[in-house]
Amino acid sequence: MHRFTALLGIVAVLALGAGCFSTSTKGPAPTRRNPDLLKPGGTGVDSEAAIRQGDSISIRITGIVPEINQVEEVNEFGTVTLPYIKEIKAEGLTPGVLAKKIERAYIDGGYYTKLSVSVIPGPRDLYVRGEVRNPGRVPWTPGLTVVKVISLAGGFGDYADKTRVEIRRRDTIININYKEAEKDPLQDVEVYPRDDVKVGRTLF
Repeated sequence: MHRFTALLGIVAVLALGAGCFSTSTKGPAPTRRNPDLLKPGGTGVDSEAAIRQGDSISIRITGIVPEINQVEEVNEFGTVTLPYIKEIKAEGLTPGVLAKKIERAYIDGGYYTKLSVSVIPGPRDLYVRGEVRNPGRVPWTPGLTVVKVISLAGGFGDYADKTRVEIRRRDTIININYKEAEKDPLQDVEVYPRDDVKVGRTLF
């Protein structure tokens, strides 16, 4: 009986201890020291190459009659639509992985026994607005950073607040102090396709 009571006491203590743990989405500030925090695709795949919602991709399937050659936009569910196999998940995959997935779907579905699939991503852009000389769309290239993209947008306008640069990435906002980023490359974070970069205006 005493052993049973002691055991109950231990279980109660463990339960109380478990109740003390909590989770938080707050993490370290994004910098180039923490690249995974900056990439839209997270840590699962190479985020620079990963297909995202809104991307336009060209899909060509040869070795079948008739051949399939179409351009698809990745929808809000992260999928594209193809003949026979209908929707297939594309978001988060590299073009090469998606091509293999499409090929396997056609073969496993019994539609074809042999085919060749190629997936080519369309152009990727991001947007710069606010107090820059030439606001608008900027073509994305790997390794593009905040400092570089503002330069591509013509540099700062007369009333720009260089301490208030904001990157909007889906549901995330990253605040950047351009003056610090210019001095320290580790603070000059990378930007990605479909990012919205906004330069604030001074109060005076």
